[in-house]
Amino acid sequence: MAAAASRVYVVSMTRVAVTAAITIIQIKAGATVPLQIVRCVVAQSSSTTSTQLSVQICRKSGAATVTSFTPITTGPATDPAASAAGGTTATGTNATAEGTDSNIIGQDVWNYLNGWQYVPSPKEYKYIDAASIVGVKFPVAPGASITITSDCVFEELA
Repeated sequence: MAAAASRVYVVSMTRVAVTAAITIIQIKAGATVPLQIVRCVVAQSSSTTSTQLSVQICRKSGAATVTSFTPITTGPATDPAASAAGGTTATGTNATAEGTDSNIIGQDVWNYLNGWQYVPSPKEYKYIDAASIVGVKFPVAPGASITITSDCVFEELA
């Protein structure tokens, strides 16, 4: 039997209309707690047309302005609150103003009809230093408004 996950959290964006090139999920690691990305998912529920759209996981040197989201624990009830706290320039979703991207650490193209799922093997986990910011973003705008649902699961390495 596998052990229960510990210090694993999720940030979610549910059914949001997206029309621009934006950061859809942003996570700011706690001041002394690095993290690693365990899984990311992007899907849409408004188009029946086969269309491709780029997606990136990138480190950010300047935070985007986002809707605050407090990460939800996926592990035992005894897990502490995430060090990656919610905030408009911290952890959140659906950016209204972009920050500054530094390094693209993962990129792909996904099809509207299939969605996108990033599930790395342990040696491919994207590592984020303490007090650093990572974003899941669309580097280019969709051709028309699409309704996006997205999750990003991460583990804090305390």
